[in-house]
Parts: sequence; C-alpha cells; structure tokens
Amino acid sequence: MRLLFVSHSLPPDGRPLANVGGMQRVAQKLHESLDAKAADTDALDYESLLLRSAWRTLHAKVP
Repeated sequence: MRLLFVSHSLPPDGRPLANVGGMQRVAQKLHESLDAKAADTDALDYESLLLRSAWRTLHAKVP
C-alpha cells in the first residue's frame, strides 16, 4: 500500500510551529506513528519526504 499525505504550513520566520493547525497536527502524528511502527517491525517499509520552500519561491511550487 502506498499512502500520500500532503499538508502545508506557512509559518513566520524562526517559528516553524507557530501556525500549526489540525491537518498539520494529523500529519505530524501520522508520521510519528508510522515511523515508530516501521522501527518495530519488518512488515512496514516507511519513507517520508519533506519539501520546503522559501517565501520568495512559494508561488512556483504552489498553484
């Protein structure tokens, strides 16, 4: 099974968790749970990918 979970947050500089809302909290908990499960068993192969973008290039990555 492949699972794609996309969430976004546009926090102020130097405060990455300042505007974390419901979906970002769900994404964070999902990541923590899957990472822990993968560490405990060989039945789950888990990879995560975090994409970040600067404010000046955000328009190029977000329609």
